[in-house]
This record gives sequence, C-alpha cells and structure tokens, in this order.
Amino acid sequence: QPSSSRVGHGVRRWYDPQLEDAFYDEYFPIDAAKFHIYAVEWLPTRLDFYIDNQRIKTISQSPRYPMQFMLSIYELPMEAEPESKDDPAYTYPKEFVIDYFRAYQPEGGYEGLV
Repeated sequence: QPSSSRVGHGVRRWYDPQLEDAFYDEYFPIDAAKFHIYAVEWLPTRLDFYIDNQRIKTISQSPRYPMQFMLSIYELPMEAEPESKDDPAYTYPKEFVIDYFRAYQPEGGYEGLV
C-alpha cells in the first residue's frame, strides 16, 4: 500500500490572457487507489482545492466564464521495464471507479463569498 500518491491540481492559462498558469503536481499522504473526496470550490476570485475535506491549495484567480468538468486518469510511462507482460501494472483494461460526483452553487449566488 503506497504511503503517498501524486495528485495534480490547479488552473491552466490555455488561451485566457486573464489567467496565469498555476498547476501543481504534489505528493499527499493518501493511497489514491482508495476512495477519497477531491473537491474544488470555484469562487469568483479564487479556487480552493481539497482532499478529504482538508484544503490543500488556494489559487487567487478564477475563470470568469462557463467551464466543463472532466474526470480523467492519465497514465505516464513507467521508469523501469516490467519483468513480464503479466505485471499487474500493465494489465488492461484498467478501471477508473467513481463513487459519486456532486456539483452545486450557494442559494442566492456568490454575493458576500468573495
């Protein structure tokens, strides 16, 4: 069981001149193969990121237009070659299991929350 897992989070500028890249790829003391609560609170002036209800990062900028939410898993090449193709790390198909997804906005909008 891993003692830590790498989690990417943040905001990318892409083609928005109002934003600056602020993306982080950090290790946290969790086993990402287990269920956890990952959250982002998207406010008009900032983004707050959470893992298991603990804030891990605040970014003091925020997109000001409708966005889409994408859940995905990225596979990076392993540093070492497997000893065999039967190695579980190379077994396909892989699973990306989500227990639940929730999105909401505060009643009355965001006045007073910025």
